[in-house]
Formats: sequence, C-alpha cells, structure tokens
Amino acid sequence: TRTILRDMADILSVVPDAKFFVRIGVYMPPEWFADGEVGTVRFHSGRQYPTEQHFEAFTYAVPGMRAMYARKWREDAGRLLDRLVREHMASPFADRILGYFICGGGTSEWYYEHCIDMPDDYADTSDEFAVLFRAHLRETYATDAALQAAWGDRSVTLDTATVPDERY
Repeated sequence: TRTILRDMADILSVVPDAKFFVRIGVYMPPEWFADGEVGTVRFHSGRQYPTEQHFEAFTYAVPGMRAMYARKWREDAGRLLDRLVREHMASPFADRILGYFICGGGTSEWYYEHCIDMPDDYADTSDEFAVLFRAHLRETYATDAALQAAWGDRSVTLDTATVPDERY
C-alpha cells in the first residue's frame, strides 16, 4: 500500500488532477505449492500441467496450474484486498481512485495458463473442485429430483454428481 500511495503522490505532484485505476495482482506465493497448501487443477484426463507463473515483477515454476478456486487463496486474497482498499479509502487520495483491476490467472485475465495448448483437456476434476461443483448444484437445484430432471439422469444425486467430462 505504501508503494501505491507513494506512486500516487509522485504522479499528483506532476499531474494534479490525475485519477487512478489501481491494478492489483492476487497471486499465490510459490511456497503454497511446495507445502501443498493449495491444490492444482486436475483435468478430466487425470493430467496436471506444470507451468510458470508470470507476473509483472517475477516468474516462478509451479507443479501444476493453481486452483483459482482454492478456499485458502480466496480467503487470504479477500482479507488482503479488504485491508488494501480500506487503507486506500482512508488515504488523502481516496477521491482520486476510480476503481480497481483485480488480476489473476493467465495474463491476469482469470483463465488457466496454456489452456489453448491443451484442446483435449478441459474440465477440472480435482477433489476440491468437485466439492465446490456439488455445492453449486445444491444451490441451483436444491433437490435430487430437480437435478435429475435438469440433467435427464435419474441416477445422479447432489452427493454423487461429478464434473461433466464432455466439452461444451
């Protein structure tokens, strides 16, 4: 925050009526992968793809595409963003901030890196994603009967539904 606020002060000293749209990268630290604190994407084929994370200031290799839905990451990033925005809104530059561009994923555009290079791999079937997928189904359908009607499959339940392995 201090760096951003210092940069704003520097810019305002030259352009007194400047406004800001703040770009914030919310990326997982590499040690989370080493410690197994967050999962990686596992495609329907069972494959995981090692990749490099490229950011404005640094690059590092990771064993697989980070799971952008990981609870730990969402909670930590949420807390940090909340603190950052509160600090900015309490600063003398609050009225100069027009908004925020929250960046993540490939080229900071919220997609999985290299997915264009993997035409045969498309659905994340990791255990963590399956839990979130079933939670979404519960919220959307509420009952097994409603899910079965929507999916046209009388054998599927909210507890047993799997991520579809067809490409849409």
